[in-house]
Amino acid sequence: MSAEINEYRVLLALWAALLGSVMACGKDAPPQQTMNAADASSAEPATEASDKPVVQDASAPKAAPGEAQPTADTPADVAPKAVAPTGPAADPAAVAARIPRLVKCNWKAATDACRADLKGMLEASDSATTDARLVSLRWLTQRSAMEAPGVVERLQRMVNRDPDQRVRRALCANVGRAGHPKLLAAAARYTISAHEPGLYTACFEGLVGFWADPSQPAPSADAYALTLKRLRALPRKAHQPPASVLNMLRRIPTGPAAKRTRQQAEWVKRTRSFYTPTQMTLAVQDVVEDANVAWQTRLAGIELLVHLKTPTSRLQAIADGLSAAEDPAARPLLVRLKRAIKGPSK
Repeated sequence: MSAEINEYRVLLALWAALLGSVMACGKDAPPQQTMNAADASSAEPATEASDKPVVQDASAPKAAPGEAQPTADTPADVAPKAVAPTGPAADPAAVAARIPRLVKCNWKAATDACRADLKGMLEASDSATTDARLVSLRWLTQRSAMEAPGVVERLQRMVNRDPDQRVRRALCANVGRAGHPKLLAAAARYTISAHEPGLYTACFEGLVGFWADPSQPAPSADAYALTLKRLRALPRKAHQPPASVLNMLRRIPTGPAAKRTRQQAEWVKRTRSFYTPTQMTLAVQDVVEDANVAWQTRLAGIELLVHLKTPTSRLQAIADGLSAAEDPAARPLLVRLKRAIKGPSK
């Protein structure tokens, strides 16, 4: 009996020693940080450390005081903080009713009625009603609205600060249509990375609209240079660049001058000093040959190469490269390239 008691005491001593060791480790360990729901929603995904120097993107605007300067390695759209609209609720239908009147206004000699409608439209763009803000963009992003006092500044604020991504995307997709040089900064800033894919795509489309649309009365050489830079940016991802952007670039007039519309002919004259088809072809070819890019985007790139009248010899070289790489996603690309190389059926 005494032997059993002694064995029991030994076991208790061992358990006590083990428990004490665990508690000691717990005291020496650093306290664990806790994260509440608010912190979790604002936390950024962890990124791997790199010895590669951070390169500043010269095309991005300077950050406002207190904001981090965007770089090529830091998503620029992380810096701005959303600001809640300060205006009262607005009726989207009433906002839309102002647009036909505002279109007729001459801002070099604006009437009292025009100034009143402008005031109402600017108030709607800061309304607590999201739909009213979206409707206001139908006029605020028109080229004629750029002459109205306060419009450009309001658009700059909205694209950076509006709390609703739908508003920011709708605005950024139309900055090219508006065509004001100050709005090019938004297209530059939000195409540095695809941190927010929807905004990235919209702003890339807006960037292309600054120069590749034949209806653009003043195509931007800066926007063209930035488009080439973004197409060449590495590393690419599945939808970076977006397929929609490559499709938009098919607006570029090509083919014989005799078959161009008057608008297309004017565009060719205005872009002659900076647009080089060979530069665009090489940039798009890089996208097509990049296995990191989704096959749908690469296919859009092939369609663009065909539109740009890329020589058959270059298309054949691309096809040979894809075949040699044994790219599993290359089958639809090779089918399209083969058809393009063969040419239209007689």
